[in-house]
Amino acid sequence: MASFTDTDASKASARVARTSRFPNFPSRSRTRSTLTDTAEEGVARIEQFVASKPWELDDLPAGSVLFCIKSSVSYAGSRDNDCPVHNGGLDIRAGDVVQIFQVLDEEWWLGKVVGGGSRAGLVPTPRHFLEKHRAEMSNIAGPSRSRLRAFSTSQNQNRARARTAALFAAGAAALDGGDGVTQQDDAPSDTANVGRVLTSVNLFNPAAPTQYLPGCVTDVRHKQKTPYKLAPKIRPIVLVGPSKHGHVVTDKMQRCLVGYLRTAFGAQCVYIRLESHANSSVKQPQTSASPSVDSFDSNTPAPLLTASNHIWDPEDLFEIDDISNSGRLPIVQVDVETPSVLREAPFMPLLIFVKISHIAVLTKLIKARGGGHHMSTQINMAEQLNAVPDKDFDLVLSHSKVDKSCRELAAFVDAYLAAVLEPPSYDPHLLSPWQGQENSAESSES
Repeated sequence: MASFTDTDASKASARVARTSRFPNFPSRSRTRSTLTDTAEEGVARIEQFVASKPWELDDLPAGSVLFCIKSSVSYAGSRDNDCPVHNGGLDIRAGDVVQIFQVLDEEWWLGKVVGGGSRAGLVPTPRHFLEKHRAEMSNIAGPSRSRLRAFSTSQNQNRARARTAALFAAGAAALDGGDGVTQQDDAPSDTANVGRVLTSVNLFNPAAPTQYLPGCVTDVRHKQKTPYKLAPKIRPIVLVGPSKHGHVVTDKMQRCLVGYLRTAFGAQCVYIRLESHANSSVKQPQTSASPSVDSFDSNTPAPLLTASNHIWDPEDLFEIDDISNSGRLPIVQVDVETPSVLREAPFMPLLIFVKISHIAVLTKLIKARGGGHHMSTQINMAEQLNAVPDKDFDLVLSHSKVDKSCRELAAFVDAYLAAVLEPPSYDPHLLSPWQGQENSAESSES
């Protein structure tokens, strides 16, 4: 039987290992300045994480995902002439989540974009990316540089339509397999088509730029931004809307969607509740099983909080990380409805907006359900959510019938899980520059 000291030491070592897995997870004591790391600070954090090799503690089989990153920059790897292998770089757009399968050296990783098909390629490490970007900018003349700064990415006007078409083409009927859902005979019933559709339209990065900067391989739209941030292997689902949590209409609609997912996917989905703490280091106790009702006056608009004044409990974040690493999908209920806050949350959720566009319809539903005593609060929140651009959400459910929203959400989740679990494919010659180094290292050791 282990002594008290040994037990404490084992717990401490386990805590260090869990912390190193996601060093960008903020603790309660972390200040606002450290939540917005500069590029160099973010690079140092990821280098520290990679050097610690926390994936070795999990004893992963060969070919497994070591860790994931979410890119805040774009990289046109297919036309990078400095890549060790011709045409071996991976094309990455800002907002993409990249699965890393191998750490090749201090400059290159092997990775695959989630939702970008099965093709794997070479990904520059964050420090190498910054070096490439600085070198590229230094070689651009003054007038050309001004044109680059003035360059504005043309937004695809049909993006929402294309994503919706791709979603249903990917298999709105992919759940036809014992869950009681009746599908059309000509609809795809397997997930093989998902990868091919996602290669042209990435369903999981709706706000991605449609073009790179002209003549550039690296694309950084915001100075002092960390190129990559560590991300969960499976991003959690967070439902937002149609109005404020803790009120009957919103709660019932979200419970219906969550119940459908848990029925369709079974143990692959795990439902947890998460609380944020605005400008406080003390977790507020919950007095009832349901989310709390508004603490502000019902005649005033609901306050829109910013990401900088929200602190998340590390234990909750570690729980999401553990669920994700076990290959399951976390469905997280949070007490925050503001998309900008959730977008900056360290667990990087997939935001699903349950939308009721017509306020008159929402008003009628609230009155029918007996929730009219907080009518103004719910209407104000609904109006604020409806004013957020659809591209700020990963999926918008705006059907008038709940069963259609359930099917669309299930198809989205199925496509996402298929993209996450899709094995990488690449030419074996892609790793030839590093295979020689491995052979020489083995011979020197012998």
